[in-house]
Amino acid sequence: MILFPHMLVGAAIGAKIHSGVWIFILAIIAHFLADTLPHWDYISGRLENIKGKKFIIFLTKSFIDLFFGAIIIWYFFNPSPYLPFIFFGALVSVLPDGLTLLNRLTGQRFAILRQIYAFHEKIHQPVKKTSFAFNFIFQGIFSLFIIAVLFFLR
Repeated sequence: MILFPHMLVGAAIGAKIHSGVWIFILAIIAHFLADTLPHWDYISGRLENIKGKKFIIFLTKSFIDLFFGAIIIWYFFNPSPYLPFIFFGALVSVLPDGLTLLNRLTGQRFAILRQIYAFHEKIHQPVKKTSFAFNFIFQGIFSLFIIAVLFFLR
């Protein structure tokens, strides 16, 4: 799943839960649950197989995605006394993907990162059996649903 929907879910968690520990736990769980849904990613195949120019394009898309998510969250919740919790939830919700990237950048040298990556890949397995169009449309509908939730939380 691209980062934007994950960030929206994390923001919704942060908007309702004002405990850093619970936000952390729930946002991580929500990330993995969301990744079991049909979705589209920027890359097809495993991250460690993406090299050179394709890797730079992947990183650029990821940063644009993060920026877009932050702008949408800012729009819905600024000003809010809970904005730090909301952004904490949004950032924690993309942490598993960040750890996957870190695993790739460190050459899979750290056992804990390899284990998180293996679990993350296992979660993604069922969604690879559906078509690109279905995955893309489903992820769009999911994102619109979370935006509606955010609208009612503000």
